[in-house]
Amino acid sequence: MATKNIIEKAKEYDRIVAVGDVHGKTNELAFRIKERYKIQDSIIILCGDIGFGFNKPNYHNEKRLKEIENIDFVFTHAAPDFCEPILKDGIKGWLRKDWELEVDCDYERQVFTKIFNYLSSNNTIKWWVYGHYHLSRTQYYNNSSFRAIDELEFFEIPLSSCG
Repeated sequence: MATKNIIEKAKEYDRIVAVGDVHGKTNELAFRIKERYKIQDSIIILCGDIGFGFNKPNYHNEKRLKEIENIDFVFTHAAPDFCEPILKDGIKGWLRKDWELEVDCDYERQVFTKIFNYLSSNNTIKWWVYGHYHLSRTQYYNNSSFRAIDELEFFEIPLSSCG
């Protein structure tokens, strides 16, 4: 389905909501959707660790990424290296236990930076929403809004951003 068709389809819903890490707390997720926020007629995008297992992804194919056009929104678990958090204070304990973790984290962030650079060469990315870091913050870079969403945080994408 072409991006334009997806955006047109999205306009049929009341809102687009991105959700941070779930960590297997599906009962809490369902409670927040049904009871706390009473979300209906919406697109819900899970941007974080859902808790259903872990697989190393085939991160990216540079040639294919350079061909992508008409992208307004990106939803990922991790973020480019220029996004918050910049420091690794929140994982110092884990870094002491796993000497490869810092290298893995740096590499993952560099990969997402490359992805951003490839995508933004042909697109104006309005929103890049990501989970993983358990913080809630919006920042701006290169004419794009980057939103970090906390664990089980619900962030509504402004529908006015939809082309």
